[in-house]
Amino acid sequence: MKTHHPENIIGPRYKTFHAVLAFLLFCLTFARPLYAAEPVTIIVTGIEGDVLKNVQEALVLPPGVVQDGVVDPLWLERYARQAETKAGSALEPFGYYNSVVTVAVEPAESRYKLLVAVTPGEQVRLSGVTVTLAGPGSGEKRLQRLIESFPLMKGDVLLHQRYEAAKAALASRAQELGYLDAAFSRHEIRINRSATTATIDLAMESGEKYFFGATRILGAPDYPDSFLRRYLTYLPGEPFSFTLLGETQRNLTNSERFKELIVSPERQNTEAYKVPITIQLKQGPRFSLRPGIGYGTDTGARFTVRYRDLNMFHLGHELYSHLYVAERLRAWRPAISSPVRKTFEALQPCN
Repeated sequence: MKTHHPENIIGPRYKTFHAVLAFLLFCLTFARPLYAAEPVTIIVTGIEGDVLKNVQEALVLPPGVVQDGVVDPLWLERYARQAETKAGSALEPFGYYNSVVTVAVEPAESRYKLLVAVTPGEQVRLSGVTVTLAGPGSGEKRLQRLIESFPLMKGDVLLHQRYEAAKAALASRAQELGYLDAAFSRHEIRINRSATTATIDLAMESGEKYFFGATRILGAPDYPDSFLRRYLTYLPGEPFSFTLLGETQRNLTNSERFKELIVSPERQNTEAYKVPITIQLKQGPRFSLRPGIGYGTDTGARFTVRYRDLNMFHLGHELYSHLYVAERLRAWRPAISSPVRKTFEALQPCN
């Protein structure tokens, strides 16, 4: 009977453990530069959440403070004096206009800590909000609804991001409704720091309303003009809209008939507030033939040919034919679609 001594079992495991330990020490030794601490660590205290994130982004070190991993102490001290103002400005969009910021530089061997202590103070609140609309569009209900639902009201904290978003939404809606000359005649925020209050005075002049004029379509002589106009999402005389122009461009792109297209409103040629539109097209290939091979467990080896004619009879009709040949199935599928609707589609077995 053969006897197994303990060292015969423990020995190989012990050696394996040492090998793994040596490998980890090697990795840690040579990987240290990859995970080395930053030469300057910025520590902000006293705030949290989005306010903290905004201050941290404002305090990113500028070029020159650290070069080749070495800190320039003079540049760091100069930056520390600027950091108070930078941090204070980063607090204002959240309504903190009376904050107190102190900055200190703490050396630690070859590294430094920039300690930023923030006392945000009381947030500024709105004591008055005035939003008005004047001009020909003053009776536009969709604009009036935006004004009535303005997201900042008396008593709210002055949040600049919310103010700017509401202001942009009002300008965008005016443009979308055809008021291309809409502009703010007044956009003022007045802040009383001692009273921690503020007022908003926002006034928009709508200007005249613009409409779609005539549309010229150029560069696609093989297609009937009546067929091309089916892709337009607007009619002459309707209120001008950049969104509808974008939808028209998307329709033309999705047709796969054109390799280049430009949809241009000709503002410089506007007459009686009617904007003419020019659509410049460059036709793509009319015919396409795509062969393919494959294998399926239910059909065996298979071969397919797809044929497509995008402008049959030069009327915009589309002919689509799919020939499918396999070991256990043969079929031919033709389809013809007109500019209005699909008129014929069938699956016919091949003898």
